[in-house]
Amino acid sequence: MAVPNRPAQIAAVAKFLEDPANDERTVTDVAKIIVDGMYDLWTRGESDPPIPLKVGMAFKVPTVAKVYFVGWIGDMWWGPKLGTVETAWIIDSGADFGSLMPAERPFWRIVTPSTAKTGAPGNNKDGWEVGDVVSVSQRSATYQIVAVGDKCVLMNKLGSPTMVYAESNAWLKKFYNKERV
Repeated sequence: MAVPNRPAQIAAVAKFLEDPANDERTVTDVAKIIVDGMYDLWTRGESDPPIPLKVGMAFKVPTVAKVYFVGWIGDMWWGPKLGTVETAWIIDSGADFGSLMPAERPFWRIVTPSTAKTGAPGNNKDGWEVGDVVSVSQRSATYQIVAVGDKCVLMNKLGSPTMVYAESNAWLKKFYNKERV
């Protein structure tokens, strides 16, 4: 994806704002045209994700300076309207929980690959590992860790493989008990 640099983007928006046709438009209409134009700029010529999603993939988005990683890809239950959807768990080096996002979302069209390594999934600063089992509320719920980030984990409720939850290391330490398997 070839996105013009910041000065070129500013020049294009300034040129648009000087257009006499804007005298007839409302502020909301002008704002909508600018925002839609930015999305069109980012996705210009893109019909599919520029790179296939895979666990460990580092990427950037045009709106944020951080580097993000795909920490997990799998099926997740999104409710009765959507059902089970292929989902990606997105984390960065400072993430306490991360974000869950459908893998087919248009968002993936605007990501660009990165070679960054800091914050990559697979290592946890508190020693949590994939396969660890934890419980909460006197074992009223038991979870198995399916992916780890620096400061967070992704786990699924045992007996319900499509119900995944992100949790921070701090909350795991405070509220959960590690079970012996």
